[in-house]
Amino acid sequence: MLVRNRMSGPAVTVRQDADFQKALALMQEKKLRRLPVVDDDGQLVHRRRARPAGRGDALSAVARRGRHVMTRNVVTVGPDTDLTTVARTMLAQDRRLR
Repeated sequence: MLVRNRMSGPAVTVRQDADFQKALALMQEKKLRRLPVVDDDGQLVHRRRARPAGRGDALSAVARRGRHVMTRNVVTVGPDTDLTTVARTMLAQDRRLR
């Protein structure tokens, strides 16, 4: 089975110059743990994704932009990737990050 058969769309994203507070509110509204960051053309900004900050950070980050609260080295797969490969990749990445 392929990714395209299991994933829903369209993906919820935020532009790289997005206001941090609005991005955080969107994540809370949609119950998301991660929020892909895209450029002005809607293309994924490679090796980055927005991540929620701690509550204190969020409250003090009124002027922050999405690009300032992103993690790097994100691994992505395409819609034609087999789910077995996705699962193995996720497990390998989880082990690598620990």
